Amino acid sequence: MHRKKYISHSEDTTTTVLNSGAGNRRKRKLEEDENGKKTEAETGPSVSGCSKNDPSRALTKRLTEDDLRRLLSETDSSGEDEDLWEESAEDFHPEISDSEDESEDEDLGDSERDRTNISATDTIIETMAPNPSGTDRFCEMWKNEQPAITRMPFAGCPGLKESPAGNHPRNYFDLIANEAFYDLLVSETNRQAETLQSANVSPHARIADWKHMSRDEFQKFLGLLFHMGTIRLNRIQDYWKKDDLFNLTCFSRYMPRDRFLGILQTLHFAANPTENEPLPEDKLFKIRPLINHFQGRMHAIYSPAKDLSLDESMVLWRGRLIFRQYMKGKRHKYGIKIYLLTESSGIVIRMLVYTGSADKEVGGQGHVRNVVHKLLQGREGFGHSVYLDNYYNSVQLSRELLGKEIYCTGTLRVNRAGNPKEIVSQKIKKGEIVKQWSHDGICVLKWRDKRDVLVITSEYGSQLLEVPNRKGILKLKPEAIVMYNKFMRGIDHGDQMLAYYPCEHKSVKWYKKLGIHIFQLIIINSYLLYQKYSGHKKTLYEFRIELIRSLVGAQTGPTSRPSTPKPPESHFPDFFPADGGNRRKQKRCRVCHTKGVRKTVTTFCPDCPDEPGLCLRPCFIEYHGKMPEKY
Repeated sequence: MHRKKYISHSEDTTTTVLNSGAGNRRKRKLEEDENGKKTEAETGPSVSGCSKNDPSRALTKRLTEDDLRRLLSETDSSGEDEDLWEESAEDFHPEISDSEDESEDEDLGDSERDRTNISATDTIIETMAPNPSGTDRFCEMWKNEQPAITRMPFAGCPGLKESPAGNHPRNYFDLIANEAFYDLLVSETNRQAETLQSANVSPHARIADWKHMSRDEFQKFLGLLFHMGTIRLNRIQDYWKKDDLFNLTCFSRYMPRDRFLGILQTLHFAANPTENEPLPEDKLFKIRPLINHFQGRMHAIYSPAKDLSLDESMVLWRGRLIFRQYMKGKRHKYGIKIYLLTESSGIVIRMLVYTGSADKEVGGQGHVRNVVHKLLQGREGFGHSVYLDNYYNSVQLSRELLGKEIYCTGTLRVNRAGNPKEIVSQKIKKGEIVKQWSHDGICVLKWRDKRDVLVITSEYGSQLLEVPNRKGILKLKPEAIVMYNKFMRGIDHGDQMLAYYPCEHKSVKWYKKLGIHIFQLIIINSYLLYQKYSGHKKTLYEFRIELIRSLVGAQTGPTSRPSTPKPPESHFPDFFPADGGNRRKQKRCRVCHTKGVRKTVTTFCPDCPDEPGLCLRPCFIEYHGKMPEKY
């Protein structure tokens, strides 16, 4: 049985009739005009590249609306074709891939997908509607000469909108992690702790002894959490061990182990819905307030430069999660996918956490274009230049961004819809370049180095620049490729800095791991802003150490380092100096005090940091013969 599919028609549109089976009978009826005269031979006109008897060749002619109605009515009256119309539309199922990765066919229209899934015996009458702009998106007119296009000047004012309180690393960190940041985290964490405490928990559970957390205590928690990225241990409990192989006293000095683990257990970023409330549709509702705070603060304190890059990053997550993604080329192949808009230095301007094909903002068909437009919201009309890789780029996206006064440059896949066929198919030698332009100034070029590189740009032409390669040898490269290599490194640079001091640990809650990842993004952004505007240069390690020392409230620093205690055998007793008269100052003997004996002495140890009062014998020897921490 032959199947056929009709697509709506309009006047003055190109109609293609494919002939096979019942199509041969229909073709013979078309060959008679309204006066009954033959207009074509029975075999039809010759087609280049088709044999005379090839049943699959196509006859293209201009049909009016009346011709189409007559064709349909004559087909209905044919007894042989009645079975064709009784076939349900449900019997026709073109196999269109519904994969989340739209990198291969995201720009194909419905007619293109249908054509690739219909067998050769089907009869198709297809209409290709013209583009409202006047140019068919599949029949773009490409020219070898660059059109005269006026360049858009950059209208932005890059730089800090809000000045820090000082030049210390903590001041730049506080630009993003302000009072609202601490208020959000402290209040939500305390609320979550009360919720867990109200449940039927064991009296021996850690949460049973929960006490209200203050802002200063949360700052110490953050400092110790960041310091765990500096000193890497596999188990959190090991940071509080007294064993000689560990013995990291800084952690136990600023916060007990159980208190740190209790805060980590109750760490929360948003209020949970009550029993009577429905579950929010937003899959990120548990982390959404923190994401909004980060993006809002970056918009409030910083205006980005002209050149921006857009790419994806991954947060490692191997557990069960409905929107967990797999990316073959990433260091973390399984995890939470984040789209980032950054500067070339790595400063993150905006972020978008992808929640799968059901994402209401960017999911579904056209997902890649939706992501680009979403991240560039608010940057329209400034004349920014955005750099994308071939996962995002297409002629259609470049034209849409150009309409918003945003230039677009990057690599391009050869199978994108709208690509100039002459450029894609042309064979070139190493060092050669071929290019074509559209009417609105979009350039698609191919340049061969070790392999063919297809590039699309709405900002640059085909000018060749002389640049050194990794070995210092000068080479000629197209300007678009040079600029792409220069400004597309922002996200990779940020991922590289995040990998130096990772402070995430295994957690059963995905939103906690994502929240800690955002904490680290705040450190990276504050460090890059410090490097750019403070007038001082520090390594990331030095910046982090000073920030951690400030967060935990440590009084020691490079200028006030505590003296190292001398060995006990080099300590010698001394007398307190006398006052105006002959009376000497007195102190309690520290050893006697621990034994419950009240005894004041005039002798002390001047070589110990706190100069304890001690009896000459036996307390002085006993004190220095044991660990001073005991007293």
